[in-house]
Amino acid sequence: TAAVDRDAKETEEATERNLVELESNAAFQDIVAASATEADAIHTAAVDRDAKETEEATERNLVELESNAAFQDIVAASATEADAIHTAAVDRDVKETEEATERNLVELESNAAFQDIVAASATEADAIHTAAVDLSLIHI
Repeated sequence: TAAVDRDAKETEEATERNLVELESNAAFQDIVAASATEADAIHTAAVDRDAKETEEATERNLVELESNAAFQDIVAASATEADAIHTAAVDRDVKETEEATERNLVELESNAAFQDIVAASATEADAIHTAAVDLSLIHI
């Protein structure tokens, strides 16, 4: 009877140990399953984060490309404006040159007229002088 009791007790203790081990294994399996679920969630979150970062980077790149296109438009407009300013400056210079040439021609004509007046005055002065000499000769 003692042997049977001892065997029964050992069987009971072994069963208890097995149950504890099974429970421990079940708990371990739960941990593994939870860890796998958590790892999957972490992986999914990382993929989502990467997708979001890629989307944001793409958006930034598009904004930069649009900005570059806008900058190119500004550069082109500036070049066109600079060309227009240059053309206007050339036109202004041409007009100023034409006006200066006109003034110079008027001045030259005025100088020619003055020379004519001087020549006429000199001729007239010479005639007056000759007449005065003639008069003085008559009085002599």
